Amino acid sequence: MAGGGGFREVFDRIEAQRWAGIGLIAAVTGLDADRADVRAVLRGWVGFLEGAILASLERPDSDRETLIGAAVAVFDAGLSKLGVDAIG
Repeated sequence: MAGGGGFREVFDRIEAQRWAGIGLIAAVTGLDADRADVRAVLRGWVGFLEGAILASLERPDSDRETLIGAAVAVFDAGLSKLGVDAIG
């Protein structure tokens, strides 16, 4: 990982794991992961979730239930925008 190429390698590995998780979420929920809009909504949700978790770790007074509720609400909002035709 010398010579500045290490960051890209780490980023690619992390991103690959994100997409593996997105594939699992799509499979469990019955969403068509080949659709660009489904992929965008799920990738956006994963980004929100990562950011929310990191922000909550910085604050000892963070409420876990609020974080979970917000994550579920954002996921539901994304699904509602996709509509039933997004289900494979």
